[in-house]
Amino acid sequence: MQLLSNRDVSLVTKLIITIAFVEMVLFSLLVWNDINLTKDQLLLQKQEEISEFSTLISSTLVSAIRHNDIEEILEIVKRVGKSHNANFIAVKSADHETIAQAGIARQSTPINRDLLSNIKNLGGKDSFHVVFPLRENNTPVGELHLEFSTNDINHLVSGVRKRDIIDALVIVTATVIILYILLSSLTKNLKTLSTAVTEYIDNHRIITPIPCFTGEVGELSATISKLFTALRNGEDSLREKENLLQAILDNSPTIIYAKDKDGKYLLANKQFADFFDSTEEHLLGKTDYELFPQEIAYKLRANDEKVIASKSIQQIEEIVPHGEELKTFISTKFCLFDINNDVYAICGITTDISDRIRNEKRIKESEENLRSLANNATDGILVNKKGKHVFANQHMAEILNTTVDEIIGSDLDYVVHPSEKDNVVQRFKRRLKGQNEPIQYETLFTDKKSSEPVPVELTAFISQWDGEPSGVVFVRDIKQRKQTESELKRYREQLEHMVSERTAELEGAIRELESFSYSVSHDLRSPLRSIDGFSQLLLEDYQDKLDEHGIDYLNRVRKAAQRMAQLIDDILLLSRVSRHKLLIAPVNLSDIAEEAAASLAELYPERKITIKIEPNMNTKGDQRLLRIVMDNLLDNAWKYTGQNTDAMVECGCRLDNAHCIYFVKDNGVGFNMQYSEKLFGAFQRLHGIDEFPGTGIGLATVKRIIDRHGGKIWAESKPGEGAVFYFSLQ
Repeated sequence: MQLLSNRDVSLVTKLIITIAFVEMVLFSLLVWNDINLTKDQLLLQKQEEISEFSTLISSTLVSAIRHNDIEEILEIVKRVGKSHNANFIAVKSADHETIAQAGIARQSTPINRDLLSNIKNLGGKDSFHVVFPLRENNTPVGELHLEFSTNDINHLVSGVRKRDIIDALVIVTATVIILYILLSSLTKNLKTLSTAVTEYIDNHRIITPIPCFTGEVGELSATISKLFTALRNGEDSLREKENLLQAILDNSPTIIYAKDKDGKYLLANKQFADFFDSTEEHLLGKTDYELFPQEIAYKLRANDEKVIASKSIQQIEEIVPHGEELKTFISTKFCLFDINNDVYAICGITTDISDRIRNEKRIKESEENLRSLANNATDGILVNKKGKHVFANQHMAEILNTTVDEIIGSDLDYVVHPSEKDNVVQRFKRRLKGQNEPIQYETLFTDKKSSEPVPVELTAFISQWDGEPSGVVFVRDIKQRKQTESELKRYREQLEHMVSERTAELEGAIRELESFSYSVSHDLRSPLRSIDGFSQLLLEDYQDKLDEHGIDYLNRVRKAAQRMAQLIDDILLLSRVSRHKLLIAPVNLSDIAEEAAASLAELYPERKITIKIEPNMNTKGDQRLLRIVMDNLLDNAWKYTGQNTDAMVECGCRLDNAHCIYFVKDNGVGFNMQYSEKLFGAFQRLHGIDEFPGTGIGLATVKRIIDRHGGKIWAESKPGEGAVFYFSLQ
């Protein structure tokens, strides 16, 4: 039995041993039965021979005993004793006295003549002793004792035994060989299946192909294939679930772990490993005493034991060190149970609430600060939720001349003056619906002691209060401001009256100044023309009577008169520019610049100058005034490039923050930028009158025109490197 239960012995060996043992038992029974049958047959034959023999000599012995013929009896005994059939023969009287015998008896006790019934009593005896009664007419006259050898029977039985044993061994051997061949063929398929199963167990895949079997092995193969398929599907499903669970664990923002009852970590997710700047595998098997200071670990262990003892879910706030700071965690801990409902582990889901704790602390501090600010604010603050006031600061109570407790819980009727209630309610409802509504307006509140209206300025908006939309109102007492506005209004009315009077006086003065300017210009022009004219006549008619000094003096007089006339024209132009009403319309500055350049070319045909004008410089402005601007700027560029043989003037536009900046650029004498503030002043010059002609009014006129268009003008230059005049229009 130990051999059959031994796992190292193959199934084929076990089957062969079992079948061989069974065959040997069966053949042993067959041999034993065959031997017994053979022995019975031989004894039966022997019994028949003895019966025939005893019958043959009994009648002779009975006759000899009746006649007391001792010699015949002895003769018969001798003759029988010499026979190979009997080892011993004896004839006894009825008194059991021996009359004659031959041979020596080996068995002292005779057996019954029925040999078959005594076959088992022979045992290992090599002979048997039989007694036959001698009778005459049923009267006992003596006994015949015969003892026969069993060697022939035993020899025959031994031969039968050997033959049967040899036959049994041959059959058993043949059976074993046949069984081995058959079982090897049978188990070859089973070994293939076993190999496939072993490969699947070891490697989770099958390398050895499974052939298509028939019969019971085929059914077993099909069953195993189905089992493999089911296992694969189950493993794939389990692997997917494991991957899903691991992904959930590793991507969870919380720390998740499991410990056994002794506190050793069985599971740790990525966040737990990151907390220790370690790996999950390194943490498994460790305890809190190996990861935290002893005091912290003792508290954590005590919390775990409390959960294990209660067998219930518990939320515990735990503080543990992390680097140089302490972290606060809220841990949800619960027990894990085996199939016997016994606790075998504890699981924890831990969330870092350090930031929340700090935020709550900051929020609490902020609330206290806001409450302090609100109570110390110079404006009243009022919060209305669902028609009831849920907050009011101290200044709000002072505006209403009541207490904060009286305001809390009241409605709009309590604070708003009856004359303004409907307007305030409608504004509040429209604001709650998200409609456009001014956030700041003036209204009237009620003084709760005098019932008088209190003028206030409200700044109202919708916010959240306890998670619900509520109206928040900042209230400013404007009684003093209203009084000030009333006084200012009175002052403004007085000022407007005074301004009207002064304006009328100024307009009269301007009209007088215009009349004076016209008269002056008209009266001055006439003598200047006379001076210029008579000086020209003197030069023409009396040139031969004047020396060089006289001629020079007259030329100077003429130039001074002409410059004075030009100065009068420029002053009048500047005056007209200041009083001219702007007519804004689309203007093409390129066309104006082209016309101005063409006029200059006609006046100075001897000049060879390169002019570049950017096309399509479109803008809006007063075309007449802008023509004056371009005439003056191009005239200046033309004038101050007079000493250049390769003179160049460029007129263009560039963008600066989506605004057009126009410019007139030349390569003339330029100027020093430290005197640039004098450029646009009346009668200001940076060059001598003898170097370049002019009155110093042109750039002042240009600046006046640009200012009237809401733009600005400036210049950039270096001596000897030309100048650029920039201007913009609003």
